Amino acid sequence: MLTLYHLPYAEGYGANARKIAILLNELGVDWKGEAVPRNDVRTSPEYVLLHPDRKVPVLKDGETTVIESAAILQYLAEVHGSGKFIESKYDAIAWVSLQNGLSSAISSLAHADDESQTAKAISNAKHYLGLLEDKLASSKSGYILDSGYSIADIAWIAFVDERRKEKLRLESWEQFPNVAKWQKKVLARPAVAKAYEN
Repeated sequence: MLTLYHLPYAEGYGANARKIAILLNELGVDWKGEAVPRNDVRTSPEYVLLHPDRKVPVLKDGETTVIESAAILQYLAEVHGSGKFIESKYDAIAWVSLQNGLSSAISSLAHADDESQTAKAISNAKHYLGLLEDKLASSKSGYILDSGYSIADIAWIAFVDERRKEKLRLESWEQFPNVAKWQKKVLARPAVAKAYEN
């Protein structure tokens, strides 16, 4: 059984751990989530053995420990999915990496001290949403990659949800119509819905 270490949130998972929960659900592997109190992540000598920088998520698969959500997504797709969800490997990895720009902008927004910092963070986030909008406009599959649903979609959906919409001061996702259409399609997947239930 695989173990996903994550912080405890009222809504189940933070965005980075939710990505992993989605892929674990998609793959149908036997796994469990283990919430680690924030203080333990920061101070526990045992936790530093899991992640040297004391962050979550962490995936434990037998004797194998994988850190950082992008690496975990790639590991799971290759090892437990036999390449499923990562058919266009380098495009998938590139779009998972681009999602980090949106994540950083949202993180900056959470820590903004004044309106100018808030405006800059929102502008940066909208830049990355614009990249996603343009990519989806040219996609042959309706997903980020022409080859179909992948770890790229999983990485992005964790940050393109209703909580983020409010933080980004968007009345709706409709100013990004392709993103809005894609979001509905991805959120309708049973494995994704299940990760949002926890």
